[in-house]
Amino acid sequence: MRIRLMTLTCCSALIALGCSDLPDSEVPAGDRAAEEGAPSAHDRFWNGLVTLCGLAFQGEASGAEAQERGFQDAELTVYLQDCMGDSVRAPITVGDDASRSWVLHRLPDGLGLRHHRRVDDAEKGPSRAYGGTTQDEGAATRQAFLADSASAELLGVDRPPVWQMEILPGRTLSYEVLGPEGEATLRLEFDLMRPVDPPSSEEDEAVSSTAP
Repeated sequence: MRIRLMTLTCCSALIALGCSDLPDSEVPAGDRAAEEGAPSAHDRFWNGLVTLCGLAFQGEASGAEAQERGFQDAELTVYLQDCMGDSVRAPITVGDDASRSWVLHRLPDGLGLRHHRRVDDAEKGPSRAYGGTTQDEGAATRQAFLADSASAELLGVDRPPVWQMEILPGRTLSYEVLGPEGEATLRLEFDLMRPVDPPSSEEDEAVSSTAP
């Protein structure tokens, strides 16, 4: 009986020692990803974004602010026009108004979103920019951007707004302005299943590829 117990004990010890030396093919996929440094949620969101570069999509607006901002009944188009290193620029056309652009940046510790808006709709005019950065890891399909203090001051609000973007591959690209309780006061949703021709007018505003 004693010999049998010693044999079982030795076998258990050998198994425990051998677990750390399993061949790669026998290591669980999740553990291999952790060891190899799997892409972060920021990386996966960015990769999903750049796959849309060069494409344009039509969308619809909803939410309490859609009507007052003139989005409700307008034809909306987003054109992911420029992908330059760590920067993606996407002009937004609202009806005949082509004064808006989103500019997203990869940052050392997250992602940034800037809204560029020409003050007038002239071909070349002054512009203003406001935006924010991610505050946490987020998700591979969804990222939230908290406004910086300068943007909150520019917008004249006491509570820094939060903007959220979501990419459901092959389905939709959405943008939301979140209210105090996390509700979407404005939502723009673009159909990724049906690319359209890019807007004919070109955006002349120069945007630096470096993060602000």
